[in-house]
Amino acid sequence: MCDVQARKTTSIRLSNGWRGVVRVPANGEGSSDCPALADWPAILSALCRDPASMDDYSLLKQSPDAQVVSASMSWNGGARHIIGKRDLVTGLAAKCVSAFRSSRARRNFDRALVLLRAGLRTAQPLAAIERGAFKNDAWMVAQRVDGLIDLDQVALMSLARIDTARSRVIRNQGISAIVDFLVGLEQAGLSHRDLKASNILLAGWDDAATETRVVLVDLDGLTARGEWNEQRRRKTLVRLAASLLEYPSITRADYGRFLRQYITSIGDTRSKWKVLYRQLAPQARNYVGRARGRKKDKIDGFGGIY
Repeated sequence: MCDVQARKTTSIRLSNGWRGVVRVPANGEGSSDCPALADWPAILSALCRDPASMDDYSLLKQSPDAQVVSASMSWNGGARHIIGKRDLVTGLAAKCVSAFRSSRARRNFDRALVLLRAGLRTAQPLAAIERGAFKNDAWMVAQRVDGLIDLDQVALMSLARIDTARSRVIRNQGISAIVDFLVGLEQAGLSHRDLKASNILLAGWDDAATETRVVLVDLDGLTARGEWNEQRRRKTLVRLAASLLEYPSITRADYGRFLRQYITSIGDTRSKWKVLYRQLAPQARNYVGRARGRKKDKIDGFGGIY
């Protein structure tokens, strides 16, 4: 993976009204790892015209306003596995709003760079292009990150399959990784409005000899709001706790270790974790109850947790 400092962002314009930005080597020369500016038009044109024509293509998600694909892009001397996300703006109100701001694809491209520059992990952004005065058609391209699993799946199925001694080490490593990530967000002046378990992806989580790493790929909820306050911290912790509240694999001891480590990391008194736990627990239960009420008529989208 190219280091973020080894690349620069430059503008690009394609046929049929597509325009945007791409990441290219800082020295301007292409390599087996990073395509040069001259390589990008062919790559992006193929993606816009027919993603299924690209190597290793698979459709990961399809909805009226979004499409997510996995594929391989290739250029003279190099190739890379990518994830392409297409966003379509539908409805008059949404189009009017989009006319006065950049596309969702471009905003997430910029957010990914902010995360990487802050030393936090996310998929390497490669390109963002949009078309039309209302930017109603846009693609973001990012490097595919393999070997990830979300915290929701770890808690739901995977932890129960691991023996007790190994599970204790893995839990502690996961707690440390999530605490470090939250502290990193705060130090960078960033926050995420929907930091639930399914949005926290883990790498190396099941290997006690390997450092567990958090990789954030859902960037829609990421905002730059400067200094954190008590309300923002509490809201983030409640959302995360609510997403794991009814999983038997996540115990009160896990919550306690997490809160002790977290409040110590932000410079608070370690002994305050019990007070914080007693405050957060009913708020998390109330959150789950409200979520059930909102989603009770849906066939999917609710697994008993959120």
